[in-house]
Amino acid sequence: MTGDLTSAFRPYNGEKIGQPQFLEKAPFLEKIYSAKFKEAPDNYRKLNADEIAQINENHLVSPYFPQQEKGIRSSCALPYELYVNGDFQKDRFSINFNAANKAFGKKAAGSPSLFMP
Repeated sequence: MTGDLTSAFRPYNGEKIGQPQFLEKAPFLEKIYSAKFKEAPDNYRKLNADEIAQINENHLVSPYFPQQEKGIRSSCALPYELYVNGDFQKDRFSINFNAANKAFGKKAAGSPSLFMP
C-alpha cells in the first residue's frame, strides 16, 4: 500500500507539485487486519533429481527456476559506474570492487562500501 519513493528522488525542474492525496484510513486498516486471516503458503516441495538436472542443464527453460517478474518499473537513472571482478586461483576466490567516472565524469556517484579484510 506504500510507494517505492522513486518520485521523491526525481530531479525538480520547477513544475507545480500538487498536494498528495490522503489515504482512506478505514479500508486501509481493514486490509491490514484481514491479512492475519490469510493462509500461509504451504505448497512448497523438495525438487527431485530430474527437476534439479533440468535446472542445471538450462535454467532459462526450467519452470522450477525462479524468474524475475514480467514488466518494466520506472526508476531514477543513477550515475553509478560500478565494476565487480572475481578471480579463482588455486584454492582461493577473490573479488575486486571498483567505482569509476569514465561514463559520467564529475557527475559520477560512488557507492557505500564495507571493508572486509
